[in-house]
Amino acid sequence: MYYVNPMFAYILAAWLLLFATFSIYLSQHLIELSDRHADSESIISGQLVDSITNVSNIRIFAGAKYEQSRLDNQLLVTKKTFQTKEIYLVIL
Repeated sequence: MYYVNPMFAYILAAWLLLFATFSIYLSQHLIELSDRHADSESIISGQLVDSITNVSNIRIFAGAKYEQSRLDNQLLVTKKTFQTKEIYLVIL
């Protein structure tokens, strides 16, 4: 009663193979990006703790601009890694 064309099975198998290969490839890159993002967030946490701990020294020696620029630079790096990771997640 029902007939399945073998060509459909071949096309489906090829699509599955391509999809699996592409997913594995992107997953490997996503793991690397996640590690970089986690490292970047860890650096930001460390810088914030350092700044909060040394707040009296920062005020006394007028290092607020330096601390702000250091944090701003690291926030840009973190934002960039997060955006790249999100692009990979959307594709995957």
